[in-house]
Amino acid sequence: MVIVETVFLVVIVETVFLVVIAETVFLAVIAETVFLLVIMEVVFLAVIVEMVFLAVILETVFLAVIAETVFLAVILETVFLAVIAEMVFLVVIMDAVFLAVIVETVFLAVILETVFLAVIAETVFLAVIAETVFLAVIAEIVFLVVITETVFLVVITETVFLAVTVETVFLVVIMEMVFLAVIMETVFLVVIMDTVFLAVIMETVFLAVIVDTVFLAVIVETVFLVVIAETLFLV
Repeated sequence: MVIVETVFLVVIVETVFLVVIAETVFLAVIAETVFLLVIMEVVFLAVIVEMVFLAVILETVFLAVIAETVFLAVILETVFLAVIAEMVFLVVIMDAVFLAVIVETVFLAVILETVFLAVIAETVFLAVIAETVFLAVIAEIVFLVVITETVFLVVITETVFLAVTVETVFLVVIMEMVFLAVIMETVFLVVIMDTVFLAVIMETVFLAVIVDTVFLAVIVETVFLVVIAETLFLV
């Protein structure tokens, strides 16, 4: 009767111990599942952040292209206005020359009239002097017009050169922004890869702990069975 009772108690203790081991393994499986879900959630959130970051980069490049288009339109508008101003200035010059020719014609007619009416050679001489002075004044006006035209062309060239310089600087800034975006993208990918690598390491350690726990349970189970066998043998 004592032997049956002892065997019954041993069986009960063995059953409880096996239930504890199964419960430990079951909890380990549940924890493993939760851990894998957390890893998948981290990777999914990293992918979402990556997509948002790429959208921001594309938005920045798109806005830079729009600003570039507007800037080119302003440059073309400036050059077009400069051409219009140049045409107006040339029309004014041609008008001034035309008026000078008319005045010169009238003045020559007056001189001819004076010469025709004059009897004194002094009057003719004074008319020649006045003609010379008038021609010098006209030449001076034409020379000043040419100088003004040259200065105006230099100003237009300088404006276009400055526009090209600003354009070059703007393109360099855009390229710098894109380069920084690529660098940030690379760093972000490295962080994501590092996170996944750490998750894999933690996963390996966690599996090692589970295997170690099961191995220790098997060792304890073996020792417990040896003790039971020893007890039965002694009984």
